[in-house]
Amino acid sequence: METYLLKYKELDVLSLIENTIERNGGFIVYSSPVFPIMGVSINKETKIEIEETFDLEYIIKDPDGQLQNLDGTITSTKKNHLQIVPSLNFQELRNSNYVGWTTTVAVLDSGINESWVSEHTDLTGYGSTAVFDHGTKVANIIKAAAPGARILSYKVCQHEKVKGTAVLSAIDQAVTKADIINLSIGFDVDCKPDHLCPFCEYVNYYTQNSGKLFVVAAGNKGKEDSIQCPGKSQEAITVAAIKPYSQALADYSSRGVPGIKKPNILTSGTIYFNQVMDEGTSFSTPAITGVCASFFPYVSKNVSEMKSRLYSSAIDIGLPEHHQGFGLLDLEKLLEVFKNDQSDDQSKGQKQN
Repeated sequence: METYLLKYKELDVLSLIENTIERNGGFIVYSSPVFPIMGVSINKETKIEIEETFDLEYIIKDPDGQLQNLDGTITSTKKNHLQIVPSLNFQELRNSNYVGWTTTVAVLDSGINESWVSEHTDLTGYGSTAVFDHGTKVANIIKAAAPGARILSYKVCQHEKVKGTAVLSAIDQAVTKADIINLSIGFDVDCKPDHLCPFCEYVNYYTQNSGKLFVVAAGNKGKEDSIQCPGKSQEAITVAAIKPYSQALADYSSRGVPGIKKPNILTSGTIYFNQVMDEGTSFSTPAITGVCASFFPYVSKNVSEMKSRLYSSAIDIGLPEHHQGFGLLDLEKLLEVFKNDQSDDQSKGQKQN
């Protein structure tokens, strides 16, 4: 038996597909609540029968994704210490009371071993405890920027391999509870603007129809046109990384294609977690997630407004747009944008009174 993702074109064939799967001893492992997409565990003969009998958009093996760090380590049981390089002055956010109160962030990852996580959901069958500390690192970065935000853990992998059906199911669940979804994972799948992969299709749909903010790692391939999905999603904030001791694009950070501003933004991707260095777009991504979580209540959790302020305050570092997007995160300038907006609102209120 193999697990496949399939997308059918006509709704009235669903029961027929289900009957074919059941008759041949297969079973459904995932069914989308918003798209004609399902995950099925079937043998090769059943796959061929379904392909020949029904008009499908696609039927592909359940994609294998990966966590977007360069060096995974076994999770730690001690109190965790985090250092980001180049450093990001999150203290300035706290000093100005931008801490993420009322914002809920879902982390789809390897699980999180921290007592302050509000909810744990396991989609691996191995339990919610993290074996690798990737998700714990990601969550600590978000919490450093937005200490007032609620963190929800959706464990989508036991080790470093991530199954597509687990991620799709986690997204379906996360959007019912979270404002922002962090995806420090990526998939190499066929994806074009006129023929989206399921991951980008989901991100676009839930952004446009549910008002959710998705922050996604660009990937660590380091080449032209190497952004992984769902980083190619039009609606995602796709995050690349800079080198630890300069404002230059990290060698490993994935580049996009000319004419498209993907990735969208750059920031620090190197961390020391309990004095051990790790790096990747896995860690630049939650830095942006945490910053957005801190400010999100002050734009009434409006995705377009949050993106606009984030992008307009970024620093152009002189790279092609498909390498840097809108540029490098400028936390000081972004904070100034929000403070000025609050001052304007207060002035308007005083005039009206």
